[in-house]
Amino acid sequence: MLIGRSVLLAGIIGTLAFAGLTIPSVAAADGDGHALDVVERVAPNQGLILAPDADLVVEGENATVELPTTHDAPVVLTRTNDGARVEVDLPREAELENAASVDGRSVVYGARGRGGADVVAQALADGSVQIQTVIGSADSPHTFTYDVGLPEDAVLRLDDNGGVVALGSDGAFLVGFAPPWAAGADGASVPTWYRVEGSSVVQVVEPGANVTYPVVADPWLGIALIDNVTRSYYSGQGYRYFVYPSWWGRVGAGALARWAAWSEAKSYYYAMDRPNLTDQFYCHFDGRLATFAKGSWNLESWRPDVSYAATLAAGCNP
Repeated sequence: MLIGRSVLLAGIIGTLAFAGLTIPSVAAADGDGHALDVVERVAPNQGLILAPDADLVVEGENATVELPTTHDAPVVLTRTNDGARVEVDLPREAELENAASVDGRSVVYGARGRGGADVVAQALADGSVQIQTVIGSADSPHTFTYDVGLPEDAVLRLDDNGGVVALGSDGAFLVGFAPPWAAGADGASVPTWYRVEGSSVVQVVEPGANVTYPVVADPWLGIALIDNVTRSYYSGQGYRYFVYPSWWGRVGAGALARWAAWSEAKSYYYAMDRPNLTDQFYCHFDGRLATFAKGSWNLESWRPDVSYAATLAAGCNP
């Protein structure tokens, strides 16, 4: 199945623009910024709903990101709330050299020769990472392998939305790859998809006679599904819990992350572990693409314990 994330994000970006929200773009680095220039020109708005704000070691909202300056070292994401750590190698097919340029949030790795592909790694404000590959011509690599360092018992699985999720043996969420996208120099979407090979995620970009080069493609990685959970007490009723999903949990995650998202949310307040609140959460999660502009998912302890179907019919708060 060929899935382009630009199709999904087009509606999101359009809605946010209609609401008057600014969509930031990628700015070129000083000095050798060719790859960043290409990203800016070809795909300035692919998923950048959160303003990039990063350095080589970046304390994000829910994770710390380490961007290497050497091409053979991994990108490292460490989740803030529990210290979970995931390593992702840069694609070996790109035939990279060490960092060509570095700015406050991005590292550019140039290809060693004409047969490779440039790579731009960016750490974003929420602790997610975007690794954008610039495919220079039809003769450049079009398949890119990202080796993922995970616990021995973890598995990588294709999700229903075309993304990939890594789950521990207990079903806990470890890291996710949002649905892939690729765009040509003319802005047209280029067919792309993931496949899973053991502990590696492989992105395939389909070349074609009508593809305009250079092409920009990426995995977007997220290590947290929930940014935060707060609560307020309402006299005579009970607690209202305000669940704030991360960008990845709100938009990038698919059905495989459903249980893990709830597990992560209720870890903030174990009193949330009640059937009525569980149904309210799953209702919000299942409808997240229709309500992505909503600030928080509100779960109300005083709502009756009815079936999931009844919760869904009542708009998540029966």
